[in-house]
Amino acid sequence: MFCPKCGKQLEDGAAFCGNCGAKLDIQPNVQAQPQTQTVTPAPAQPAQPQAQPVTPQPAQPQQVPAQSAQQPPRKKKKAWIPITAAIATVCVAGGGIGYYLYANSPSRLYKAAMSEANALLDEKQYKKAIKAYLDAQKYDKSSEETKESLFDAYLKYAKQLEKAEDLEGAAEQYEKALEINEDDKKTKKNLSKIYLAMAEQCYDDDKNEKASTYAKRAVELDKDNEDALDLLDVLGETARKEGGEKATEASASSWEESSSYDESSYTEYSSSTSESYFTWESSSDPYEYSPYQVIKDSNGNVIDLRGMEIVIRDWWSSWPPADDYWTKTDYDIAREEYLEWIQETYNFKIHREAISDWGGTPNDFVEYASAPDDGKNYVWVLRWDPIIISAMKQGLCYDLSQLDCLDFSEKKFQVNKTHELYQFGDAIYAMYGDYSEPRTGMFFNERLLREAGIDPDEIYDLQKSGNWTFDKFEELCKRVRQDYNRDGVYDVAAFSGNNSVLVEQAVYSNGGCFVGKNAGGKFTYMLEDAKTLKALNWVKYMMENYRMEEPDDVAWDYYKQAFLDGQYAFLPDQAYLITGDLMSGFYLGETVEPMADPVGFVMFPKGPDATDYVNCWENNFLCIPSNYDHEKAWKIAFAWNLYSDATMRLPGFEDYEAWKQDYAYGIVTDRRAIDETLTMMTRKGMIAYQKRIPSINMGPWLTWNVYPGCPSIAEIIEAHKKEFLAAIDEANFW
Repeated sequence: MFCPKCGKQLEDGAAFCGNCGAKLDIQPNVQAQPQTQTVTPAPAQPAQPQAQPVTPQPAQPQQVPAQSAQQPPRKKKKAWIPITAAIATVCVAGGGIGYYLYANSPSRLYKAAMSEANALLDEKQYKKAIKAYLDAQKYDKSSEETKESLFDAYLKYAKQLEKAEDLEGAAEQYEKALEINEDDKKTKKNLSKIYLAMAEQCYDDDKNEKASTYAKRAVELDKDNEDALDLLDVLGETARKEGGEKATEASASSWEESSSYDESSYTEYSSSTSESYFTWESSSDPYEYSPYQVIKDSNGNVIDLRGMEIVIRDWWSSWPPADDYWTKTDYDIAREEYLEWIQETYNFKIHREAISDWGGTPNDFVEYASAPDDGKNYVWVLRWDPIIISAMKQGLCYDLSQLDCLDFSEKKFQVNKTHELYQFGDAIYAMYGDYSEPRTGMFFNERLLREAGIDPDEIYDLQKSGNWTFDKFEELCKRVRQDYNRDGVYDVAAFSGNNSVLVEQAVYSNGGCFVGKNAGGKFTYMLEDAKTLKALNWVKYMMENYRMEEPDDVAWDYYKQAFLDGQYAFLPDQAYLITGDLMSGFYLGETVEPMADPVGFVMFPKGPDATDYVNCWENNFLCIPSNYDHEKAWKIAFAWNLYSDATMRLPGFEDYEAWKQDYAYGIVTDRRAIDETLTMMTRKGMIAYQKRIPSINMGPWLTWNVYPGCPSIAEIIEAHKKEFLAAIDEANFW
């Protein structure tokens, strides 16, 4: 017979097809014969091709004689034998698999490893116990029980090694314990004593280099370790004798003062492939006492950048550098020595160089980042431009959050917040590693103030005491105006300036903003916030009552020349005008005579809703192009991170305000503008999120529309509210 489904030839009377498993419904078409009689089967029909489906035909009624009870069909009974055996086999196999899964389950293996580890710990076989606890962690990484037990095992093993006078081994175990609980003070003190003992051994063996390393580590762990401090004094004196004038300060007290070490705020370098260590080793003289931190990889080797040449690409730096035109300060000398040291230690070169120009830089970056890697190693200095925001959105800037050699919680990033302004979700596309540039403040003509009976120092004193406010500014505006010939026209006006600068800074100075950011990272519409509206209405009022009236048909920037000519007393504008002389061709676009009158500079007065003065931080920022691979981007960022440390973490000059050298004393004639105002600006600031949304057009939509006699602020806002909201909604989908 043949299977009606697959066509396979089968034994007569089969209940199932051995080929496809189909159940066979066989209808006999012959009469039963006596057992001794041979039955001739009907001729077999040829099988249908396997690919053709078989359409079952309805069964025809037949007269079928009953089968004898003594002679059941044997072949049907035999067909069940292999199936029954198969089921039994599956059951047995299933039981074996179940037992295997149970025996090898993570929970059972974890319990077994913990049981073994605890037994070994009780037997004081600490090394083996540690291995067993580490095995247990493989099966349950989140177990607090394992962490606590492992911490205890490390401590006990450390003490065992300490008794055996294996100080290096003991130190290693204490370090591992601190990796689990870095805040354990007792462990820190014990480890500090171990490092002190190691330092003393090295000192006795005339290995001053290692002695300094271990003594420094002892102080780092326990600043009250007097013996370690005393040893540092001795080592420092030795270094001064052997190193001469180049030997740096060595006493522990001097070290603490110069490094301003604060355990609660100090952040070490770190990366997935590197480990941080303090060292006092100098690359030029092994006995020269050097305060630089050496960063090593997980194998204990100093990070090697293999001769990379890195260029910080901007639009103003000369290379090779021009001869210095000022006398170098101690800071300048220390910075040069530090930069030489990092390049020699980590085997790389780095310098700044003007390659693009101010106007072409955004397009140059987009073109470069869109092309294949050309083998150069650039950190790009960029300025704000809608093109760059679009480039970030398109992924042309490397995501700096993926480079673990950068720690954005460090002070050099937190004092400007640039990385937060250019953060898209979790991705960070730009950074700045120094105090923010001072921005908008209030210039004043000191001569005009004195002629009005106002001591210029009064404004600085008001700023210092926190009483330099909107109301006080209006009071001085009233006093400073002069109508010499009494014709009803002021010969000296109160103030003038750029509308956009004035409007925006007034809003910030009252605690308002144009675009906010909520806890979920979404931009929010703030144009009708109470603080913002109050500031906008104040600006309108001040313009209508105190702004200088300009002649008809003058250029939009007429106010610049008018300030130089002494036509008004107060000018709200950007601090960079100080370095541009306020009165030079850099400011006016042409060569003019410097301003004869002395000029002062304070922060913009604060509004009634503000708690403090505020400056809108805005900086040229740095990006790494995304056409570099991860390894290359990491190395470039690592090198730049070291380079930028010269601003705030240069040993002996922490928080040194090197930026002040860029502001020439004597141009703004009183030093209070530099020492008080600019310093305050670098520390009291905020970022403006509308800069992240290039489709917001602040001038045409708002700031250009606020002027004497303009429509109400509510009308101005209403005219462009939908555009603001649409731009914010669009940005929230990026």
